[in-house]
Amino acid sequence: MTASRTVAFSRRAANVFLHVLTRCNLRCRHCYINPEQHGRKRLSIERIERWLTLFAERSPGANLVLLGGEPTLHPDLPRAARSARRLGFASITIDTNGYLFNDILEKVTPAEWMSSASAWTAPRPRPTTESEARAPTTPASKACVGHGPKASARA
Repeated sequence: MTASRTVAFSRRAANVFLHVLTRCNLRCRHCYINPEQHGRKRLSIERIERWLTLFAERSPGANLVLLGGEPTLHPDLPRAARSARRLGFASITIDTNGYLFNDILEKVTPAEWMSSASAWTAPRPRPTTESEARAPTTPASKACVGHGPKASARA
């Protein structure tokens, strides 16, 4: 794992931010997602793939950021990431809190969908208890410790 840019943004880049669901496994006070205001539904994989196709056609080589809520809770996220790679997005970032990072890696490896310009983003989890602050428990959170607010893996 190396520290690097998490998204290949540039001055003239097209950037697509796609919220795939609003559900989350945490309840952070600072989070802007409000289920009462934003709903509790998730996009179907068919709708995600239609939108990805539309965005890829309109802006070839765009950067894609998949987010939520917590996007790793979406059951079809691996398929969405693979579809985005096939459609030619310049970079594909999954913006996650990191707690379920190992769960998504069991379903899709970065090598399956990342191009050399893609990034896997895992913001360092913000501990909610003192014990979480002292001892990260998942491979993802262990990988993030010591790398500042974000850690990235590049293929």
